[in-house]
Amino acid sequence: VAAKYGLTVEQLQDKLSSQSNACGLCLVPFGEKKYYIAHDHACCSGAKTCGECVRDILCNNCNSGLGKFNDSPELLRKAARYIERFQA
Repeated sequence: VAAKYGLTVEQLQDKLSSQSNACGLCLVPFGEKKYYIAHDHACCSGAKTCGECVRDILCNNCNSGLGKFNDSPELLRKAARYIERFQA
């Protein structure tokens, strides 16, 4: 998996360690759960990445969520404002 993202196994382990083996966004520990290497799709949109565009390691929910919002900060802010409108 690491090589697909331009990382060595050691770099991947270092990244996981620097994140305390938890999702880089929601901070929930991975435990035995699968993790995903998040990268900037504007840099590398193919099956392999250069390694320079790797962001963090995320859980499935966070990685999928960002993908569904096309990595758009504005769209994510709109989504947050929408949710906040309906909170007590």
